[in-house]
Amino acid sequence: MDEKFIKVRRSNKKRKKEFAYLWIVSDSVNNILATHVSFARDIINAKIVLQKAKQRAGFNPEILISDGLQGYKKAVKKILNCRHVVAHFKAKNIIHNKKWYKLSNNRAESINRFYALWLHACKGFKRLDNANLWIEFFTINYNYLMPRGKKEEVKVEWKDVPILIKNRC
Repeated sequence: MDEKFIKVRRSNKKRKKEFAYLWIVSDSVNNILATHVSFARDIINAKIVLQKAKQRAGFNPEILISDGLQGYKKAVKKILNCRHVVAHFKAKNIIHNKKWYKLSNNRAESINRFYALWLHACKGFKRLDNANLWIEFFTINYNYLMPRGKKEEVKVEWKDVPILIKNRC
């Protein structure tokens, strides 16, 4: 799990800041489970994206890795009730189910680069609802239409995209 700044215009013109937070939850094989765009970086929005991820995955993970955002700790305990590991950039060694694991949030950080490419072309969004809609499209593109994996294959054809969109909403 990770979050990053993105440019989204606020409806209140008096505020000079035009940044929102893009929340991303991915699985162990780099599929994006859930995204959420919000103006606040707090426990409420962490809970929203974790609930989406839990619903889409259909189960609770055993471990969730994140950076040190305080909102994650309570949100993970409340929504997922799993082990929360804080490992920002530097890998952390843990023992889980009698096995050693070396964990970090580097995968989540690398997924952020995918969104950065799209967002650079968009130069930001005019509204929060548009940001969430476009981010969902980028996610579908990343998960299903981009050649990825060892065989560099796409998972679905373009004709199946409307079904994917309907199922995600």
